[in-house]
Order: sequence, then C-alpha cells, then structure tokens
Amino acid sequence: MSWRRVLLGFFGLLALAAIAVVWTLPPPAPLVLPPQGVVLSNVTVINPGVDRRAGRSLRIEGGRVASIADGRVYTMPQLTAQLARYREYFEGALYDPISVALVRRALARILD
Repeated sequence: MSWRRVLLGFFGLLALAAIAVVWTLPPPAPLVLPPQGVVLSNVTVINPGVDRRAGRSLRIEGGRVASIADGRVYTMPQLTAQLARYREYFEGALYDPISVALVRRALARILD
C-alpha cells in the first residue's frame, strides 16, 4: 500500500467522522431577544392640515407608535385605566350613534 492511499483513507474517514458529528448534533436553540422599544422625547407631532404639537414623547414598540404623551410616556396600566374611565363616561344610547357617525364621516374623508 502506498502512503497516498493511506493518507487518502485517513482524510476520508476524518471527513466522514466530521459529517457524522455535525449530523447528530442538535442545532442550538434560537436566541430570544427582549422586545425592543424606544422613547423619542421632545418631538413635534404634525397632523397635516390640522395642527402641530410640540414637546411630545413617542413610545415606539414593534415598529409602531404605541403612545403619544405630553412630555412623558404613560405606562400601559395607566392608559388602560384612563380608557376604561372614558368608556364608562361615554357609554349609552346618546353617545354611541354620535361616535359611529363621526367615525364614518372621518373615514369617508380619509378614504376619498
């Protein structure tokens, strides 16, 4: 046997062993990243054709604006509690048809 055949056999077995090891190892668990968010302070929010509001804070989560606040960002429990108070105040037969009509009018303006 020539030394070339021995060397070729050795590298062949080494490659086969490496393939077997790679094949049998489980892939690593994917990294779980914490949710990324950012707060932009002292921002001017422009509503085209309506107004400009300076000194606002924007909280961005998941690529979208999560909240806009007057100089500070509110926590989710604070926002949820305030929304519940507004809903309690504006519940009833009078406010519901009015709000539906106003939303339809606003959407008609936006979509036209």
